[in-house]
Amino acid sequence: MAVSTYRRRPHRGDRHVRTGRVHRARGGNELRKRLREVEERIADGEPDKAREKLREFAEKLVSLRREDKLSARGYDVLVAGATQLAQALPAR
Repeated sequence: MAVSTYRRRPHRGDRHVRTGRVHRARGGNELRKRLREVEERIADGEPDKAREKLREFAEKLVSLRREDKLSARGYDVLVAGATQLAQALPAR
């Protein structure tokens, strides 16, 4: 098993849940959980599983925005965070 150099940093999604840009009861906790799963898979050296979790996160993110349970600003910030995680994944 390879040792990962990826270190979990608090992601922007945590702040958006705390500040109300994402309503905690309507999706904030789930988004945070999904991003943590991506981070854990990257740290564990499981890029394929990380990609799958990232895809699930993106689908949930789009769904919450469509349902107006996520502000446009919150959506933009979370998309940026997801993009950073995607860039941490090795190329296929």
